Amino acid sequence: MAYIKTIGRSEAEGVLAELYEELMGKDPAEQVRRDWKSARLIPEDRVLAEYAEVLTCKPQVKDSAPVETLRAAGFDDEAILTATEVVGYFNYINRMVSGLGAELEPEFNPLE
Repeated sequence: MAYIKTIGRSEAEGVLAELYEELMGKDPAEQVRRDWKSARLIPEDRVLAEYAEVLTCKPQVKDSAPVETLRAAGFDDEAILTATEVVGYFNYINRMVSGLGAELEPEFNPLE
């Protein structure tokens, strides 16, 4: 906090943004969007992405290992439930759009 008081908050935010960019890459969201497996993620985010992939690509798998992996990474039951709800919601919406033959609006298309 003393550093922020010395140089000012906006300058400190700029320094932090530059440091983040140096450590994580120019646009971490873009990295995740294109290929999360090669993106520079913190361990908790990687475990969460792996969980989302299992729920999305293998919903028929009835295995507690993915949930236990989240718990081991520090996620509590509430966080696991929230993650499951969010992933499930997006999977639901994507299936609805596909099932109806609709197209997403350009701002929602992840690959454009």
